Amino acid sequence: MATVAAGGPFSMFEGVDRILTVLEGELTLAVDGAAPVTLGPKTPPLPFPGDVPVAALTPPRPVTDLNMMTRRGGAAASVQRLRLEGAETIAPADWTLVLSRSPGVEVEIDGETHGIGLDDAILIAGGAAASVHGRSGAEVLIASVRSTRSPHV
Repeated sequence: MATVAAGGPFSMFEGVDRILTVLEGELTLAVDGAAPVTLGPKTPPLPFPGDVPVAALTPPRPVTDLNMMTRRGGAAASVQRLRLEGAETIAPADWTLVLSRSPGVEVEIDGETHGIGLDDAILIAGGAAASVHGRSGAEVLIASVRSTRSPHV
């Protein structure tokens, strides 16, 4: 998670894929010469290559975002926003980060329940069976990473 208070170019990362998710505020990005897109707390996460020009326009107030970066060819990531309406099963992955954007969220991993509060996170490794639940309307982000490398034989 990071705070963006001023506009400007993003750092370039060769061979890296990025996913930017705005948690608070609004951020307008121009990615590789495409029309600018405005991201906010209700918009889907924005995937883009880390090795293309990206610039942020100066936001009207500071923005909090979550930025996932994975090495292309080594791992693939996804980020999903969920509004809870009961228990949600979490798809297994090599690594999954559950970030609570609401108080009183619980994550069950292999039958053991863990409470997490606002802006707390829990890491689930190795494809463990997991689910998340909280009050109706509670928001969580599920960030998953899967290795794309072939295992050594």
